[in-house]
Amino acid sequence: MQDEFGVSFNYLRAWRGKEAALTSLRGNDAESYKATSKHGWPYCRPVIVVDGSALKARFGGMLLAACSHDANDSIFLLAFGIVPSESNELWKWFFEKLRDSIGTRESLAIVTDRHKCIEYTANLVYPDVAFGICVQHLAANLKTRYKDFKGPLKTYFNDASRPYLLSNF
Repeated sequence: MQDEFGVSFNYLRAWRGKEAALTSLRGNDAESYKATSKHGWPYCRPVIVVDGSALKARFGGMLLAACSHDANDSIFLLAFGIVPSESNELWKWFFEKLRDSIGTRESLAIVTDRHKCIEYTANLVYPDVAFGICVQHLAANLKTRYKDFKGPLKTYFNDASRPYLLSNF
């Protein structure tokens, strides 16, 4: 910049200038994400899949995420948060922020693993929703508990867990 335009400034000032220019061109990332989630949610199935995952990088913590499936059967991220650990207080905070962002809908269901913390706090924030257990997590638990989770037992489990209609069950 000094040679071409005769202007001198440090790296931080250049970076802030670039960020300000991008914000004026594209808008604020946080506001854009919130608008996308809010406007996309009505076109998703009324099922929210919620889970937490440990972050094992330098800073640690937990990644909390809520997703749904859109009309194209693609995963649609509704919300995420990074917290120091899993606790009732932090899951309640996450569900309150989710509700503030996307609201609620008729026939809403929440699917999660069998973590008691998630179901307990979701019930506080969304008292009228149905809860389900993720089939993948349930199958993993059965594999751990029953070493011979093969053959007929696995077939019966898959047949019972896959139907979408009660008449197919």
